[in-house]
Amino acid sequence: MRSLYDDQGRYTTAAFHLEALAENGLKAVFNEYVREGFSPREICHVLQAGIMMLELMTIIDMPLVEKLMKEKVEGRDGIDRVDVPPTRGGTGEK
Repeated sequence: MRSLYDDQGRYTTAAFHLEALAENGLKAVFNEYVREGFSPREICHVLQAGIMMLELMTIIDMPLVEKLMKEKVEGRDGIDRVDVPPTRGGTGEK
């Protein structure tokens, strides 16, 4: 498999091209949500989650992932309604 990094860990020409394509493709969506008053940081996190889901679907090619994504888009996942109690110190203690 080809790499987007050279031997010193720097971007290759292909990596710079991919970054520019992504930036140009997401700029309008990003700016629209900023104009609507959403936090740029939160917009970035949501977009990154979507990209990670694309990575996951590409790597494991699992129909269940596509089904879950469709349910999430249609608002049937319930994720935004789940209360997760905070923990202290990463120990799981409340």
